[in-house]
Amino acid sequence: MTETLWIHDSEDYQCILEKWQNTVDVMAEACMSPAGFIVQHTKYGFMTAVASSNAENPYGTGTVVDPDTNLYCKRVVETKKVLCVNDATKDRYWDDNPEIKDGLIAYLGLPIFWPNGEMFGTICILNFKSTHYPMIFQKLMFQFRDIIEADLQLLENNKLLREMAIRDELTGLYNRRGFKDLAQQQHKLACRLRQSVGLLYLDIDDLKEINDQVGHAAGDEAIKATAKVLQEALRSNDISARIGGDEFVAMVFLEALDTMEIVIERLERRLINEKMTFERPLSVSIGGILVPEQDVNFEKLVVSADKKMYQNKKSKKKN
Repeated sequence: MTETLWIHDSEDYQCILEKWQNTVDVMAEACMSPAGFIVQHTKYGFMTAVASSNAENPYGTGTVVDPDTNLYCKRVVETKKVLCVNDATKDRYWDDNPEIKDGLIAYLGLPIFWPNGEMFGTICILNFKSTHYPMIFQKLMFQFRDIIEADLQLLENNKLLREMAIRDELTGLYNRRGFKDLAQQQHKLACRLRQSVGLLYLDIDDLKEINDQVGHAAGDEAIKATAKVLQEALRSNDISARIGGDEFVAMVFLEALDTMEIVIERLERRLINEKMTFERPLSVSIGGILVPEQDVNFEKLVVSADKKMYQNKKSKKKN
């Protein structure tokens, strides 16, 4: 879970938004409120993740409000407690609340938490008239809040299982399946941004010799060290994966067409300077190709990058 994520921007959460819509509509009707919401909070502000569909509701789904705005929901997020406001016009604290200017003077809201205990946002109802919310409304809203938190837990569990299926156990990098799926997504993004993309293929030199002469623990160390350098040397929007015993690939965003050689040189320097417990430097051969904008077949591209890497490996042996 990342605090910068709007759930509307993630495909993972689309499946529950319709369910949440029904939940909020039922909540607003049961509590006789003209407006009901599930509100997400991040450092970027407050978003109405779901808004009740009653005709009287002045706010729609997707509205984002600045994080410093004096909202009812902001108070819930700050205190992490239930907030009940019967008539905000009688409390000067709410004088600069824009919701009052829109006529919503009564509020009942509960905090919603991510599975790890961090604040997700709120579930709330509002009214245009002074309202003394009966305790049964709070009990109902606690039940609705529990449904929302259970959905968040289920989705996080599903995401964790999916991550486990696309990760390499030894290095923590993506495996071949994970790389293929994510590389396609990043390639589409690069095309939209009109940014060049390179595909790198890396192969650890003489890994069999390391295993035979020093031991398989040393071989695993070389594999993990290569993965570590990839994670540290590449940028956050680049993707790296281990696709075989000593074989790695990376898809990198390039600022210019000649940037790929700079990236390769940087990786080679980092790799050869990586400290190993066995008495030999870490040597890795790297090949790189540009990814075309259209007709992308990543399996074929990996083969092409592999051939480029093999050419570099042969030239190193000649030298």
